Order: sequence, then C-alpha cells, then structure tokens
Amino acid sequence: MNIISSFPENDNRKEWWYIIPVGLMFALCLVGFGILVYLILSLPDYFTESIEVVGEPIQQVQEFVVPETETIEEKPEPIVHLTDDDIIAQIIMHEAGNQEMIGKVAVAMTVLNRCDYFDLNVEQVTSAYAYPYYGTITPDCYRAIEIARNNRDLFPADFMYFNADGYHGFGQEYIQIQDHYFSTQETKTIKDIASGK
Repeated sequence: MNIISSFPENDNRKEWWYIIPVGLMFALCLVGFGILVYLILSLPDYFTESIEVVGEPIQQVQEFVVPETETIEEKPEPIVHLTDDDIIAQIIMHEAGNQEMIGKVAVAMTVLNRCDYFDLNVEQVTSAYAYPYYGTITPDCYRAIEIARNNRDLFPADFMYFNADGYHGFGQEYIQIQDHYFSTQETKTIKDIASGK
C-alpha cells in the first residue's frame, strides 16, 4: 500500500514533505553560486598580485644592466703641477724623512748644488732619485728647503752626491750626516779642507 497515495488530496503533510528537500537543495545552490561568484571576482586580484611580485625584481635588475653597445668613458685623472719645492720636498721625505733637520737640509742642499753645477732644472736633477713620492710630506721638508736656499754656505763644501750605503765611487768623499754619506765634486780631501789648503 502506498503511504503517500493514502493521504487525502488536501492534506498539508504532502506539501511539507516536498518543500523541505527542495528548499535545502535551493539553499545549497545559492551558497555554491555565491562561492563561485566570489572566486571569479577575486581571480583578477590574485593574478595581479602575482605579476607585481614577480615583476618588481626583474625591473630592478634591468635598471642596473648596462647595454653592450653603451661604453663607459673613464674620466682622466686631474693633472697636478708641482713646484720645484714640491719636488724637492718629495725627495727629502723619501730620502731623509726619518732624520733630523740637519739631514733634511743636507739632502736639499745637494739637489740645489747639482742644479747649479750641471745647469739643470729640479725635475731633471731629481729624476735620478726615487721620485715621485706618494706619501705624506711633512712641513719640516719645506722648512729644510728654505734653510738650504738661504744658507748656501752652511757647509764648507758643495755637496753633489749622497748615498745611504757608503760613499759613491765618484766625487770626493766628504762627510757622513746621520744616515747619508755626502760627496763633493771637488778633488780636495777632508784633511786638505781641515788644514786650510
């Protein structure tokens, strides 16, 4: 015997029996449709964020890449014009930077004497020494040049050569001042000068 067919035609129980499952199905469809719409609307934002995150580092790298056709020009170093005193001060600092003033003055005197004797300029004379000197030059080197230039008769003979490892094989051996051995162009010996000859 069919239970549903046993209900009268105007019985309300038959209508509720059909409405509940249909209503549940309708509610589930609405929820599913809402989720689908949300996903569809949020997809462009998701792809946009992914592209921006990936694109930013690539753009930064491209900014620092130099094209192969572009050449980088090197700027030339500035030209520094040294005075005669600058050059002599470099020689003094290199040769006698660790010595007292008398040792510095003797080196300066030697350079000035060689310029006068051989009729050369300072740069020509100092090309034989360790020049240029790239270290720090102290003010006493310039003071030594001033003393040597204003007191050319400070020493009894004209210094023409100096050496740190003993006297040169040429010139006349004259005197040791601190770390250097100075020679003159003259043929007089120290004994001759001491005896007044």
